[in-house]
Amino acid sequence: EAFLSVSASLYRLRLLNGANARVFRVGLSDGRAFHVIGTDGGLLDRPVPATSADLGPGERLEILVDFSTMAVGSSVSLRSLPFRLFGGMGMGMMGGASQGAELELLRFDVVRPGTGSPLPDRLATPDLPDPVAATTRRTFVLQMTMPPFAGGFLINGRPFDGSRIDLRVQHEATELWDVVNPSTEPHPFHVHAARFRVLERSGGAPGPADLGSKDTVLVWPGETVRLAVRFGPWTGRYVLHCHNLEHEDAGMMSAFEIA
Repeated sequence: EAFLSVSASLYRLRLLNGANARVFRVGLSDGRAFHVIGTDGGLLDRPVPATSADLGPGERLEILVDFSTMAVGSSVSLRSLPFRLFGGMGMGMMGGASQGAELELLRFDVVRPGTGSPLPDRLATPDLPDPVAATTRRTFVLQMTMPPFAGGFLINGRPFDGSRIDLRVQHEATELWDVVNPSTEPHPFHVHAARFRVLERSGGAPGPADLGSKDTVLVWPGETVRLAVRFGPWTGRYVLHCHNLEHEDAGMMSAFEIA
């Protein structure tokens, strides 16, 4: 069992979901709140309180956890909290643990006294894409054939072909993208050589892991996520894909060109 010895103080943690397919709903075992201070692309403008946050494969999250109210000798754990995947197959493609099952990630053991540290009021000034500046609107539909098979994982009806360019975008342009998931499995949608801002989830507000500058976003079954995407300063050929490794290997990837 993984553990970390800590003082009764405020700690800054950088989380990465390095799983090939599993979604983590991170939270603390006693239900206490933590503060989100950064996502994939850097710091937020201010700390945001949360009791849980969903991380798909490839997503990153930076949080502050306050152990100052805990007694020396006590412990609390960071866990993947249980959730139910409605409509999903539930099992991994290789018959692994059920998606949404509770999982212990890291135990914190308070071994020494600490000093109180106040939360900062301001953190940074993120340079986020402005949806008002968008010049183009696109839709990306993440599809799966049933039963799943190699070549049956599609974006806009096509499996990946490295010799084909599926879209061309303008250097330093901002675009509005709707990412649609009509399938039964969650898809972490990742874009190379771009940063984006999550605007809404099926008309609702973004979640705690959606804030700030992003390059990967988790799209749940039946959900549409709207993004403001900005390209540059690079030009050339890149890819966008599902960050579930089995899904991208089976075809859920597209090539695009920035010119």
